[in-house]
Amino acid sequence: HPEVAHTQKFLARLYVRLGRYDDADELYQLARRTREATLGAEHPLTARLLADISELQLKRGRFADATASNARALELQEKVLGPRHTDLANTLKTAALLLYSVGEYRAALEQQHRAIAIMESQFGKHHLK
Repeated sequence: HPEVAHTQKFLARLYVRLGRYDDADELYQLARRTREATLGAEHPLTARLLADISELQLKRGRFADATASNARALELQEKVLGPRHTDLANTLKTAALLLYSVGEYRAALEQQHRAIAIMESQFGKHHLK
């Protein structure tokens, strides 16, 4: 059931906050499988979960895994939510952090500028979000 995946994700986020990354990773992967089974591999909530997984992998220094998860999340979000959705912008910010972490500063700037453009198009330039 989708609520099971939501609860698994919430617990994984708590584990991240506690620095229990192995436990968080295990629960995130379980939540991903649950979401894929209940909602489908191309559902927006599945894409959001992939973005969360990429953030954890970035925290763990697993840049190749984080990049792959982030790329899949971006692909899905753009496909199912469209190119101007705020979830996509948030995932682009993670992509920028990934690129920055590996010294790809120009590419990081491009992703960050794209994220800002999406947020401004949705909320305006002076919104407090």
